[in-house]
Amino acid sequence: MAEKQIKGRDVRLDYLRIFALFCVTGAHFFLNSGFMEEPTTGAAMYFMNAARSFFVVCVHLFVCLTGYLMCEKTVSKRYFFGIFKVLTTYVICSAVYALFRVIVLHEQVSVMKFLGDLLGYRGTSYAWYIEMYIGLFLLIPFLNLIFNNLKTRRQALLLLIVLFVLTGLPSTFNGFSFESLEVWKHPELTTRYDQLFPGWWDKLWPLFCYYLGCYLKKYPVRINLGLHVALLVGACAADGALNFYKSQGQAFVGASWNYNSAATVLVIAALLFSLLLRIRVGDPPPAVRRAAKAVSDSVLGAYLLSCIFDRVYYSRLAALVPSVRARFLWAPVIVIAVFLSSIALSLVINFARRLIRLGAGRIITRIKQKKSPA
Repeated sequence: MAEKQIKGRDVRLDYLRIFALFCVTGAHFFLNSGFMEEPTTGAAMYFMNAARSFFVVCVHLFVCLTGYLMCEKTVSKRYFFGIFKVLTTYVICSAVYALFRVIVLHEQVSVMKFLGDLLGYRGTSYAWYIEMYIGLFLLIPFLNLIFNNLKTRRQALLLLIVLFVLTGLPSTFNGFSFESLEVWKHPELTTRYDQLFPGWWDKLWPLFCYYLGCYLKKYPVRINLGLHVALLVGACAADGALNFYKSQGQAFVGASWNYNSAATVLVIAALLFSLLLRIRVGDPPPAVRRAAKAVSDSVLGAYLLSCIFDRVYYSRLAALVPSVRARFLWAPVIVIAVFLSSIALSLVINFARRLIRLGAGRIITRIKQKKSPA
């Protein structure tokens, strides 16, 4: 049965989920390497801004994949109980991170502190994703009722356009000022921004990504592959240029135009996700499929636990390489190191959890056998 499930599994989606995790570790390089504090000047900083634009859509890929995989889920008791798998992973990862803080960082983490962090979605540094995902998970069957009752491709596309207008346009275009020509020449001098679009709905960006996944499941992209790649490169270059322009000689300015809901970010996410779906992998051997499934199943835990290796590796990088721009050369090494270490730790935890579940199952079976009449 297990072999049939692995054989019928779309291994492309396992690869896609693993790649999204790699993008997570890539995006966190820009958070932890000192990039955000470095003056935005020169070709190297422009290139790094464009690279950040590529990696920053990591969570968008996860949400798009959720839509692609779960677009046919319906309201049922069994479906809603599925949230406990996510919550269990979060609790275990929070406990592991708390142990790391106590044993390695020598911090004081009381039981009450641990519970407070757990309930406040601070169990790990990246637990905000769990808080977002819980709401999305609970809404999915009802979101599907909307999407699956749209009768034509045009209606489905119109839904995406409406969500893009509500989230992407205000996040990007409400970040400009028309008070004088001088602030366009020197955007770092801007003291206020003028609102061009209603900005109340910008946090709906996960719905855009979810419905994008649903849309691409039903209506695959068919544009020329070369044009597709060129559009992705161009979107990253344009987003990098926007951030370079808005920061202009200052430290990186984190604001609505480079937030998760920004128009350029959503466009990059759409282009990258649809491009990854076009990749053909043939028919890998069963061993490769099993390995891909095991790693893919560990991705959520690896994402939550990657903050451990961020804290360890980036502190050492800062000590060894004082120059921030010199650290850019180490990006591939440290990103891959965090990526592999996070997966390894998550795999160990998943293996231990399976052993505990198997052992508990055997104990329960023996107790039942002893209670049953001879």
